Amino acid sequence: MAKLFPRLLIACVIAAPFCFIIYIVLLLFAVPRLLSSGSTIQTYAGFYIQYPSLIGEVSNLQCVTNGKSEIDDYSYYCRFNLYG
Repeated sequence: MAKLFPRLLIACVIAAPFCFIIYIVLLLFAVPRLLSSGSTIQTYAGFYIQYPSLIGEVSNLQCVTNGKSEIDDYSYYCRFNLYG
């Protein structure tokens, strides 16, 4: 138990906030470019970064963006089918 405590402390105090910050940066800067790339693979990657709970359940994904990469003016919508 004494060896486990430092590992848990490092994971909770350092790794978890760092991973959360990286995820937010991806959402703000990578997802808009991926969704508006025009490439199927990049569009799916951007969609799954934003909605990880839908991994493996989406088909026929089509996303349309307004072409802006700024955080405030960026907008998009996606159409897709869910496997059910």
